[in-house]
Amino acid sequence: MESSERQYTQDEANIALNYLSALETRFADKPDVGQDFLSLMSAYQSKEITVMELVESVCILLFKHQDLLESFNHFLPNDWHVGSLRDEEKQNLWHVTIDNPTGTHLRRFEEVVSEDPPPLLESGPTEEFAQAIAFVNEVQGRYSSNPEVYQEFLGMLQKYNIGDDGVSKDEQQAVVLAVDKLFSATPDLAERFRTIIGRDSSDAQRPIVH
Repeated sequence: MESSERQYTQDEANIALNYLSALETRFADKPDVGQDFLSLMSAYQSKEITVMELVESVCILLFKHQDLLESFNHFLPNDWHVGSLRDEEKQNLWHVTIDNPTGTHLRRFEEVVSEDPPPLLESGPTEEFAQAIAFVNEVQGRYSSNPEVYQEFLGMLQKYNIGDDGVSKDEQQAVVLAVDKLFSATPDLAERFRTIIGRDSSDAQRPIVH
């Protein structure tokens, strides 16, 4: 059975960037979590893993973080939903519910998950969403010798919450100019960031570099 496709828009790329920023902030002391998430999303984009494999792997990372797991639903096909609840008696036990076209699948998490159900066919993410994930990966790679730049970029996304309906045009322009300055040594990344969030080079005045 094929899952119904979620229709991604330009804002989806912005939401993806914000989610990655929130993930990195939450796990600042465990950077491997953010990297594992990016690796899983990249594998899903390239159809190396199914949506169920993606969901269960993300659940392993996030089952104790109900808000992040709930927000993760935004990136799943429309007929998928995952949620997590802590057991009332055993505080180290979490119950995860995965709803998909085949029904409801229950998982209990302490450290490992139970057996996998049969894989499903599903629609992959659109180009905009894939670009956002790939862009964050590239920023991390290009600044691997200067990780402070990568962390500052994530902080900017968190501060301005790009893609949120409550963000004004002035605030969006501010983050674009801030990213221009941050990526002054890599103007191609600055230009790609503008493209991803839907702002052309002419939308905001570039800072003059002497």
